[in-house]
Amino acid sequence: MSQSNSYMSRLSRKGLAVLALVALVAVAAALFATLRPGPATAELRPGETVVTVRSSTFATEVPVRGSLVFPITTELSFESPGTVGEVMVKAGQRVKKGQVLARLDPLAVAALRTKVAGDELTLNTAQADLDALLSSHPMATAQVESAVAEARIALDSARETFDEITTPDKGDLAAARSRLDDARKALDDLLDPESIEFAEAQRKVALALVELDDAREEFDDVKDGFTSEELDDARDAATFAETALENAERDLVLARITWPAAIEDTEDDFDDATDDYVEIYRKWLGITLTSEDLGSGPDELYESWGVDLDRLFDSKLRDNRVRVTNDDAGTAWNELTLWFWNNLHPASSSIQGACEEDENLGPNTCVQRVIDDAYDQFKDARDERDTTVNKAGIALAKARDAVTAAADALEDAQEDLEDFLDGPEASEFDDSQSRLAVARAELFDAQDDLDELLLNVATGEREEPSAALLKAQSDFENALEDLEELTVSPDPLQVARKRAALSLAEARVADGEVRLAAFEEGFRLQVQLAESKVELANAALGESREDFEGASLVAPFDGIVSVVNIEADDDVKDDTPAMDVVDPTVIDVEGVVDASQVELVRVGVAARVTMDSLAGTILSGNVISLADEPRTDRGVVSFPVTIRVEVPSGVEIPIELTAVSTVILPEQSGVLLVPSKALAHNSLADYPLVRVLRDGAVLEMPVLVGASNGQWTVVRSGLVEGDKVVVDSSAVAGLTGPGAPKESNSG
Repeated sequence: MSQSNSYMSRLSRKGLAVLALVALVAVAAALFATLRPGPATAELRPGETVVTVRSSTFATEVPVRGSLVFPITTELSFESPGTVGEVMVKAGQRVKKGQVLARLDPLAVAALRTKVAGDELTLNTAQADLDALLSSHPMATAQVESAVAEARIALDSARETFDEITTPDKGDLAAARSRLDDARKALDDLLDPESIEFAEAQRKVALALVELDDAREEFDDVKDGFTSEELDDARDAATFAETALENAERDLVLARITWPAAIEDTEDDFDDATDDYVEIYRKWLGITLTSEDLGSGPDELYESWGVDLDRLFDSKLRDNRVRVTNDDAGTAWNELTLWFWNNLHPASSSIQGACEEDENLGPNTCVQRVIDDAYDQFKDARDERDTTVNKAGIALAKARDAVTAAADALEDAQEDLEDFLDGPEASEFDDSQSRLAVARAELFDAQDDLDELLLNVATGEREEPSAALLKAQSDFENALEDLEELTVSPDPLQVARKRAALSLAEARVADGEVRLAAFEEGFRLQVQLAESKVELANAALGESREDFEGASLVAPFDGIVSVVNIEADDDVKDDTPAMDVVDPTVIDVEGVVDASQVELVRVGVAARVTMDSLAGTILSGNVISLADEPRTDRGVVSFPVTIRVEVPSGVEIPIELTAVSTVILPEQSGVLLVPSKALAHNSLADYPLVRVLRDGAVLEMPVLVGASNGQWTVVRSGLVEGDKVVVDSSAVAGLTGPGAPKESNSG
């Protein structure tokens, strides 16, 4: 019996319905395949009458064992701990929505109000700080950007000055060469163009002029010493070189910190990917990869192992009646692992060995794709590690080279600065003075030789040199001097000073841009911090307001206080249940119906509810839920059901415990009905018989019956509409409903 009840408890309502239908068909088949109508008797016995079988609507009552519940019930509690100051209601009292039901003591309320005020002040301060920060940003940004713009202007000026002393203007150079060509041509027209001696004399004069200019400039530099501007440039160059070295050293330290950390991260990722890749083979094939195996791809490994994934995961191998207990040492894979996947795993039917790259697998799992994905992740992690190691080597080498170059540049700049600070030596003055004297003597000799040649040429045609010849000679010498000034190499010291000034200007621009970026990033972080303070203050204010408002219990809707758990001077916590409020306009009956009658019940079926506390009042309702699964209590199988009760206007439902009587009123349309007392039971079989009047004779007919309300019973099979059922006249006296007596035999 207990096993039967346990079995019934596991059956769902739909399962019971299906079993009932199957049983009905089976019984009907057995009934009418093996039995025939009983022997005919006389037409009617004295005191008998007939009732015609008709299709009608059958109504019955299904009792519900249950109790009254209020589905809309709210449990109230204070939002913060404290001492109860006042309770304004008692259990059973009606309340209106928004009505204050209880509150904490005044001291606690005052403390909560103070907390709200403090949080409001904190929020206002945080918001003001944020607004001030945002409003100050445009001006502060303009100041930083202005400094960067000024540095860029200074850089353009330094670059222009440097270009002027290192690269002559192409237009000026072309014009000087053109003037020299014109002067040479004019002079050659007046002289013998084929005179090699004259050309050599001109060349010596030009070289002597260049040497004299260089000697004079060197002598002036040594004699006058270095200017304050040159000394400042040397100091700036040394400072810039020192800053560049500090930056290079800092970059090297940073590189030595960041790159090893990056390498370690990629090493960790590679180790994880390697472990996952190795685990995939062990998981699916029972194969443990070696370090040499990691150098080969999946396809190479399959070939070396003789693995055919389609064959290893063939659905034909799925036969759990054949148990594999040993691994074959002659194969690379583990037979026990494959037997588990093919026979024991819950999803073995959805596992396939190989698949195309773009194949849509749906719910299936492809072993090849799982392994390929793991290999791709392993390979990507390995490549990322190798790339990071290479980048780290290059970055560290560049950082070291930058430090070396910066150190050399600093050493050169410091040596130049020391030379400026020490000033020229006596030997340098003597040497420059001697060079100037020699240059003057060489120019005098060269010019004297050229004049002698010119004089000889002139006197060969006339007594004194012509004015045209003298002018041509002067133009040639001036053009030669102009060209020499443009083409002669600039002073290395001056170039070094201008180069240092240019580097310093570039450094200032770079520093300004870094400062601008740092300013923007710092401002962004400041805004984030200020916004976070506003958000935190806003959240704190929301909580404090909620606590303050929660110091009073307020009715959430019109209803009745059903439970009061507190009284004045009680100490409560923020989760202490204080009282319950129910909505009496919405009530349910929660109960169970017997499994034998569950077929008659469905959602929407009408119900009738009465309760002792409302004597004489009948309430209507409807089934709003019916469980699919049964429950068993002391061997009785039933189904939980919920009925929503309609509360008429003006009717007050008491909330206290009261006895409830509930019946469900299902109706069946288009069913055949017979008087319940027309049914008789055969002593040899557990099915009812009815006596039917056909063709003047009374036959005993077996029937399959359904629900009954006491007066009428539903006939599911065995009769047809219009059949005349024989019944005692006394049994139909006062019988109401379908099938009133149509014929009788008073005897």
